[in-house]
Amino acid sequence: MEKTAFIQNDSAAKARIYPLAHLIDEALLDAKMRADARASGQPLGPITPSQKLTEAMGGYIAPGPHILHGAPGAGKTAFALQLAATCGAPAVYVTCEMQPLELLRRIAARVTGQYLGKFKTGEFSVDRARQLFQRAAHEASRMSIIDSTCAPLPPSELMTLIDIARGGYDDPPLIVIDSVHAWASGWQTEATEYDTLNVALDSIRQIALSIGSPVIAIAERNRASITAGGQSASAGTRRFEYGAESVIELNLSDDSPDGKIKKVTAKISKNRHGIAGRSISMSFNGALQTFTEI
Repeated sequence: MEKTAFIQNDSAAKARIYPLAHLIDEALLDAKMRADARASGQPLGPITPSQKLTEAMGGYIAPGPHILHGAPGAGKTAFALQLAATCGAPAVYVTCEMQPLELLRRIAARVTGQYLGKFKTGEFSVDRARQLFQRAAHEASRMSIIDSTCAPLPPSELMTLIDIARGGYDDPPLIVIDSVHAWASGWQTEATEYDTLNVALDSIRQIALSIGSPVIAIAERNRASITAGGQSASAGTRRFEYGAESVIELNLSDDSPDGKIKKVTAKISKNRHGIAGRSISMSFNGALQTFTEI
């Protein structure tokens, strides 16, 4: 691929002027939608694997970018996979680091209760493996994977693939990008990491708001915050925390004696739709790729 100095998002969206009176009809439609959801007990959009985390975020994951970062081994990909598969809405998982087959194994481990390692040792017959994988596919039947591990994926092409992946679903999909840094570095531009990440984050926001989708954008932490975390822990640019609807960090609080079950705290460092600073305790079983609220 020929290198370019910069990659621009090809979005056709334009800035607009809204006199307040012109917003009233749209505001009333939004109010009715929220009242109907409250009366029915149904969330307005995708939810997280933790009821307490969902409640803290305003009852659902609002459209726009949401940054997820965590300590090494805290289970960022496992959490995002479980979220995408169980969010109650169509989901598109953009993988930029891990092969799609490995993601399927991890979903199958969580759904079937079979240890992840068993899917790699050859102890499952072909028929048994087919049963397990089919259960996983059925459980996450509205989830699709976009593979960007072997080829660059500029924003305009990502938008095209999201439109294809969402298929005939009326609801906007939840989108996961794993990870933003890997996605942006794959563009092979001559721009600095700072500028490329800013374009990536601007593109994520434009994509999210153009189709009304929440985007869970997994971020790498900077060296100073690799274990400490914090709202500004994402590496490369302050645009991560400033442009996000929420910043969720996964921190290891303790390990079990046998190392199989980890205690993880999900902290909402930034929250435009609720109170910031809320922490939710969860356990993470790496062998089963499962997060459970404590």
